[in-house]
Amino acid sequence: MKKSIENPKAIVKISGIIISALVVAFIVYVFVLLFIPSEKYTVAQILNETYGTEIFEEWETIYKNTESAKGFHHDGTAYYVFDTDGRNEKFLSDFVCERDEAFEKTFREEMKNIVFSDARFIPSFAEPYEWRKILLEKTRDDCALDSCYAKRLYMLFNPSQNYLYVMDIRL
Repeated sequence: MKKSIENPKAIVKISGIIISALVVAFIVYVFVLLFIPSEKYTVAQILNETYGTEIFEEWETIYKNTESAKGFHHDGTAYYVFDTDGRNEKFLSDFVCERDEAFEKTFREEMKNIVFSDARFIPSFAEPYEWRKILLEKTRDDCALDSCYAKRLYMLFNPSQNYLYVMDIRL
C-alpha cells in the first residue's frame, strides 16, 4: 500500500516559495541586463575598431554630432572633433599634407547632412590641413566613387588648432 502525503498544505507552501524565489531571481536578472550599463565604448574605441585608426583615448572629444546617425545600425553621418593636444607623428603618418580639392569638395558636401550647433567646429579649408580618408565595404564593383562604399571615414587635422575633425558615414 502506498503511503499518502501526510501534509499537502506544506508541499503547496514550499512550492509557492520556490516559484516566488524563481520569479524574483528572473526580475533581478532582467533588471541587471536592462538598467545597469554594460561597458561603454568611447568614440575613439568605436572608430579605431571599425576603421583601424589609432585615435588616442586621451584626446578629448570636444564636439559630437550624431543626430543624423540614428538608424538601427547607426547608419547616417556622425561628426566629431577631437582636441589632440598637439601633433602626433605616428598618428599622422598616413595623412596627406597637401591640399586636395576633391577631398575638400567631398567633405563640404557631406557636411551638408549635419546641423551644427556651434560653427567653431566647422573646419576652415583656408588654413593648412592634413587629411586622410578610409573607405570600407564597397557596394558596387563598377564604381570608383567614395559614395560606392558603405563605410567612409574622413579625417582632417588642423595643425594650428590641434583639432582632428572626423566624419563617420555609414550607409
